[in-house]
Amino acid sequence: MVVMQVVVPDGLFPGDVMNVEAGGQEFAITVPDGVYPGDPIEVDLPVADEAAPAATESCTIVVPDGIGPGEGFTVETAWGGSFEITVPDGVFPGDSIEVELPTQAAHEQQQAAEEPPPSRQPRPKARTPHEMVGRRAALCGLVAKGILNGKKGLVHSYNEERDRMVLTLDGMAPDVAVRFENLEECASDDEAPVDDEPPEAPPAGVHYVGDRVLVERSGGQTSLGTVVEYDEVFENYVIDVGNGVLKYGVEESYLTPYETSSDWAGPCKGGGGYFVGRRVRLPHLGRFEADKNGRIRGYDDVTKLYSVEMDSGVWKRTVHESQIKVMYQLVPK
Repeated sequence: MVVMQVVVPDGLFPGDVMNVEAGGQEFAITVPDGVYPGDPIEVDLPVADEAAPAATESCTIVVPDGIGPGEGFTVETAWGGSFEITVPDGVFPGDSIEVELPTQAAHEQQQAAEEPPPSRQPRPKARTPHEMVGRRAALCGLVAKGILNGKKGLVHSYNEERDRMVLTLDGMAPDVAVRFENLEECASDDEAPVDDEPPEAPPAGVHYVGDRVLVERSGGQTSLGTVVEYDEVFENYVIDVGNGVLKYGVEESYLTPYETSSDWAGPCKGGGGYFVGRRVRLPHLGRFEADKNGRIRGYDDVTKLYSVEMDSGVWKRTVHESQIKVMYQLVPK
């Protein structure tokens, strides 16, 4: 078997078959997952390797004047190689010695082996929504959901009917749908964080930045909004009410959590705890637990532990507050 490095041709994607020629033979290779046009890959091919060149050749060298035992001098070969020779014990200037020097072919082969591998060629940037699918991208230029700008995730589909790219953000839920121009493709070596624990949502009074809330208007009607920030001095909020419109100076009394009930689970409202129904994640369940997301369902005043109903329907009734991570609620259910 011979290991060869080949570059995936344009127009071929994971699962496609590409042809590789080596040693006068042609081989069919399947493009691996995660590899795209312009990416280099290494393949093992059943090609007979050429015989290795002779490693050394014997040469007779005369020790120069002034060089004694244990001292060194430089020898240059006819093909331009330069090597350091140490005079053996009992050998003096004018004496002849036999030395083994690398051959030109062996020296060039060794240098080629020591050269760093060629740098990874960046794959072409996605120019269409379909080409963006399967790639990592960062959100940019968002207005209505400006708090998400800079967040990264994996684009997993394109909704042609709505003309929206659907991507899963790192450590956040649920998926978001944005226009193609609101995505900035990440470098090909960009990877999702190994730890899929969601980021801590910044607190905003009794809410969190990113919470969905119902905002009471002057006429008594309510509209859906998103908490953008909280002013601790004036104790009021900035709320994104959609279409890029921000409402400033909103007091707590005008807000109602959208995705929860009015019940509170915890020691005391405002002093720790969550609205019943609050979306949370339990990262402590471990990497082998696929079901880590759920909703707060209750709190035991005696044990000081929460009950969480997982998305699968399983209840976790002994959850400590330190084991709970708040999930950003980005869009209405």
